[in-house]
Amino acid sequence: MISSVFGLPLDEALKRLKAANVEVTDIKEISAPRGYTPRGTLRVVRIQNSGKIITCARFPDTIKEPKDDE
Repeated sequence: MISSVFGLPLDEALKRLKAANVEVTDIKEISAPRGYTPRGTLRVVRIQNSGKIITCARFPDTIKEPKDDE
């Protein structure tokens, strides 16, 4: 279940983890060493300690979300 939140927007990942009774205790935000995306959606890129620690990064909102029928 926990691996199914990779790539999801942070808020959606938190909802799914809460529904699975996983208590997130720490959320870390990372960015590229020489770059910074001030806008964009925070997405889950790493999970540690059985889902208690989440690392996320910003991705431009121009990324197309897949539709259910694709």
